[in-house]
Amino acid sequence: MLNFILRYIIIYLVKLRGNRTRSEETSTIMSWILIVQFLNMGPFLLLINSDLSEIGIPFIGSLFKEGKHGDFTQKWYLDIGPIIVQSMIYNVFWPIIEFFMWWWLRFCYRFMDNCRYYLCCCSKSYKY
Repeated sequence: MLNFILRYIIIYLVKLRGNRTRSEETSTIMSWILIVQFLNMGPFLLLINSDLSEIGIPFIGSLFKEGKHGDFTQKWYLDIGPIIVQSMIYNVFWPIIEFFMWWWLRFCYRFMDNCRYYLCCCSKSYKY
């Protein structure tokens, strides 16, 4: 769900910035979405669940010290592996769910528009 929200934020920001051509805009949007979703699904997931307080860099060590595991051990894989697999399965099925969600929304709008048209046209009595 976070990737869905991030995607719309990126699209809004790129359109706000403005580009010379539509192709340049599309290319910029796709590049930024790839970068943001990769960082969200890859390194951030690993860093959030790690304990880096033992390394010598003060800022990074204090920022990522909430994790349970200091190294890649068997327990780390047992804790983090299911999360990674769940996110991968979610990312496989989300485009299909999103397609049908937007299709249903468009169908509902068309239905409401047609009902409004028929109610307006059919309710009037025409005199010849």
